[in-house]
Amino acid sequence: MIWLLMSAIPYPGQFLAKLYTEAHGRAPSVSDWYYFRNDFYNNYNHASLAGFIRFVYTSQEFLSKNYTNAERIFTLYRGVLNRDPDSSGFYWYLNNLQNGNMTWQDVVNSVANSTEFQNMVPIICDSPSYHWRAYYPFKLPSSSGGYDVPDGDSLQKIINNANVGDTIWLKQGSLIIMKRPLIINKRVYIAIYGKPDVTHYAKMARLLRHPDFQEFQGDTPSPIIAILADGAGILNIWIGGFATTIWYLKGYTTDYKRVRNLSILVLANNVVIKNCKFSSNFGWSHIHAPSWFGIKKRLYIAGNLVTAYDHFHTIIPPNYITWTDGFDIEADSTIIENNSFIDLTDGSITIFRLHPGVPQTTIIRNNIILNSGNSAYSAIGFDNQRQRNWIPNDKDTIINGGRIENNIIMTAEYNHIDVVIFAGPPHAWVGTYDFNIRQGYAKGIAIVNNSSGYFNNSYLPIRCNTTILVSILDAYVQGNNINCQHYRFSKCPREDIVFEKHSGYASGNVQGPYNDMLVFRNCVDHQDISNPPYQAYVRAFIFDSLAHQFYPTNPPITINVDGNPYLSNHTNPIYLTEDKHTFEAPSYILINTDIFLQTIWNIFISKKVINTTQSIEESNIKSHHLKIIKFLTY
Repeated sequence: MIWLLMSAIPYPGQFLAKLYTEAHGRAPSVSDWYYFRNDFYNNYNHASLAGFIRFVYTSQEFLSKNYTNAERIFTLYRGVLNRDPDSSGFYWYLNNLQNGNMTWQDVVNSVANSTEFQNMVPIICDSPSYHWRAYYPFKLPSSSGGYDVPDGDSLQKIINNANVGDTIWLKQGSLIIMKRPLIINKRVYIAIYGKPDVTHYAKMARLLRHPDFQEFQGDTPSPIIAILADGAGILNIWIGGFATTIWYLKGYTTDYKRVRNLSILVLANNVVIKNCKFSSNFGWSHIHAPSWFGIKKRLYIAGNLVTAYDHFHTIIPPNYITWTDGFDIEADSTIIENNSFIDLTDGSITIFRLHPGVPQTTIIRNNIILNSGNSAYSAIGFDNQRQRNWIPNDKDTIINGGRIENNIIMTAEYNHIDVVIFAGPPHAWVGTYDFNIRQGYAKGIAIVNNSSGYFNNSYLPIRCNTTILVSILDAYVQGNNINCQHYRFSKCPREDIVFEKHSGYASGNVQGPYNDMLVFRNCVDHQDISNPPYQAYVRAFIFDSLAHQFYPTNPPITINVDGNPYLSNHTNPIYLTEDKHTFEAPSYILINTDIFLQTIWNIFISKKVINTTQSIEESNIKSHHLKIIKFLTY
């Protein structure tokens, strides 16, 4: 990771998303996103952000939730101060509200104008993604009915003693600390007393992963909840991975621990997961339903809110893999509908192949996917990758009946989705037509009426490389309106629809225009710098001499790159060329990207702009009053 100069982001999209998920318990609507973008585009500061806080937290939508004063304050801390409340501040506001010394609008104004929030404004304005602040979890006071259990072991005992068919009602506001996986081994439902939906998440019980969570032995994934019984269900639960605080406290330095963790592991049929909130997952997926012990059927996953503000889209030094999926499902006859996904960094919904000859008829419909601050590899996909070598004579995967329909996908202008929707073998991720991956065909899929959100007589723009990748037989792809502004963030083709007909692995009724072409092997890999000729792709435009901006009173300096001198000054901008391999100066000198970056980096160090003993985030670039942005190898 390198930090370089750049203007501030045009609008703080993740700030909007976080206010809506933490105040309203939902994703921003298409109109919310449209108006916020237009109102704040290159026109925001503390005053305008504070005004938007007042707009959200005093709106009729918020005030009509029938929240207690305690619940209102809790959501205000999370949405505005980016953390759970501290006890002293929380009860100071609560007592003043209860005693009539402050109105609710007074409380909102106090938090929005606080020094703490004002100190956050530069981070919100300069960073596409600002993670949750590491803070201890707060337990809300509540007088509702239901079990008030302090930890997962206590909840496990209740499950073990329950009768088949029981619903275990948990007290609203409960904070249940999980130190080991919760095993649901009988047909029971776990729900919150009063069944508050996700738009009333402050009334939910929260299952929170402890930093010293005891994992399963070996390579077995270690979920917060493992559902092993047919007909079991999770309703109206808030499941938190506590990722920011875990990374901060534990200092994990490899991806091994992370990839074996997830929120819910489903190894059963007829399971319902509905109206739940997922946040800060410490792992690679939020819901994983593998076919380890036979194909699972008839899962119903609906009305959930999944946020991944804590995650990154790329490897961060030295080798931390922190991207995360939403739902990874290898179950048939499953419905995934009316869910919202915010800032997932791998894929929001991925459906995997089943055994040969078994139809994959899962339906993905009416979901909202928004990448407000983080980028992603995909939004939705049917993945025909051959998962295991133990399947003899593996040939065809049948997806007749599988549908991706009426989903809305949105992004900000400063992040992207590599391949928005894909169907077929995922060679964009793992390889091109090699025997292990492409031995079988995939047949039958409907991708219909998906869009980037329609408002004010147009479809909202998003950023991507490839809009729809069709690598499947008998495909039906019609009525999709995804207004993708194509940028080369990776090696994937900049096309609306890629239809791989001539490969022999794709056919059907596909809307045009499309391009019949092969997709590069592993094209979404942003870190593929060891495989020439592909260098690290970068995302930036440098409009002034970097060194001259740091030291405006100094004369310009000459940068020698590849033996070519380049005189840097305010009138000679450096642009990134279209193929992303080189920078181009006005004199048309082509400069190798990696060498140029190293040259600039050395200048920073020599001028003591960056102290090599510090982490990059702790460097003193900001003391020069410059806008900065993470300069990643996109």
